[in-house]
Amino acid sequence: MWGKGFDTMRFLWLIILVVLTFSCSTKQLSLMSKHPQSGQSIHLFAVYFEFGRGYLLDEKQPQLDSLVNFLKVNKKVKVEVAVHSDFRGSTKMNLELTQNRALCVKEYLVEKGISENRVVAIGYGESKPLIPEDEWEKILNANPHNFKLKDKNRRISVTIL
Repeated sequence: MWGKGFDTMRFLWLIILVVLTFSCSTKQLSLMSKHPQSGQSIHLFAVYFEFGRGYLLDEKQPQLDSLVNFLKVNKKVKVEVAVHSDFRGSTKMNLELTQNRALCVKEYLVEKGISENRVVAIGYGESKPLIPEDEWEKILNANPHNFKLKDKNRRISVTIL
C-alpha cells in the first residue's frame, strides 16, 4: 500500500516525535511566560529549514509563533536565539549555516512584530552539542537507524537575557 521499502513504524514514530516535541516546547514557553527570568532557556526542535540552507521550510512555524506570542506578552524580555548543528559537514560550514539560520529566525520574529533590538541571533555550529561527538558516534554505530539521535544536536535554544 505504501510502496516498496516504506517503514510504517518509523513513520508513526516520526509523527509522535513531532507532536511531542511541539507540545513540550509550547508548554515550556507558557511556563516561562508566567515568571520570565534571565537565564531561563528552552530548546525548539520542530523548526524546519531547507536542507543545508538558512531558509525556513514553511511559512507556518508553530513553535516560532509561540515564541512570538510569548514575546508579545512579555514586552520587556530580550532573548538570545541560538542555532546549533550536528557534526555532519565541516566546522566552518556548520558555523555559517547556523548563523544564517539564527538570522532567519530573528527576521521571522521581527516580521511578526517583535522589535529587532529584543532578539540576539547567534549560530554556534557544532560547538555546543547536547550529545558529544564521541558518544554520538558510539550510539550511531550501535544503532544506525536511531533517527532521533541526530536531531538532538540540531536545535534552536531560546534564552532569556
